[in-house]
Amino acid sequence: AGRRGKRRRERNLGAYYLNAWHMLVREVASRDELPLLFFLFSRHSCEKLAEAAAAHDYTGSREAHTLAREEFLHLARAFDLDLADPEVQTLQDLVGRGIAYHHAGILPALKEVIERLFTAGHIKLLCATETFALGVNMPARAVAFEGLRKWNGHARVPLRTREYQQMAGRAGRRGMDESGAVYLTLEVDQGP
Repeated sequence: AGRRGKRRRERNLGAYYLNAWHMLVREVASRDELPLLFFLFSRHSCEKLAEAAAAHDYTGSREAHTLAREEFLHLARAFDLDLADPEVQTLQDLVGRGIAYHHAGILPALKEVIERLFTAGHIKLLCATETFALGVNMPARAVAFEGLRKWNGHARVPLRTREYQQMAGRAGRRGMDESGAVYLTLEVDQGP
């Protein structure tokens, strides 16, 4: 009974966080602060938030929706991606809503497609792991963090100041925004 109870609490906590992240995305959108680069520290969380956010269309218009999907297909063909691949199909649907995810678990060519679409303004919400921040100069109007602790392979550890600054520094597009916004969701201490 102890293990089942712990798993149930973890599921409930996961649902709580997913809901909080989704509410934050909607709030940022209502403030007209898209595009939003949302840093999550697991591949699974990136995909789950992108899927949850897909209940809304962030492209802004039917024409923008169609253009985003067409550009995704054009780039996918140019990079010789398999259009029947389930992940390619999932991202095609998400991109049509102005949403995508980016993490080390997707094909390098697919990451390149997402990066180009983000740069071109087709993606209004990008759910990404910190690997997106490394060496990629793609600012957004706003940046959000799932928290200030990440899994390092052994334990959840605080983000280093430099890591935080590098990721938060993506907020505000040079020459387009007077300022950028950075959002942070607070973490619930789960104890030992």
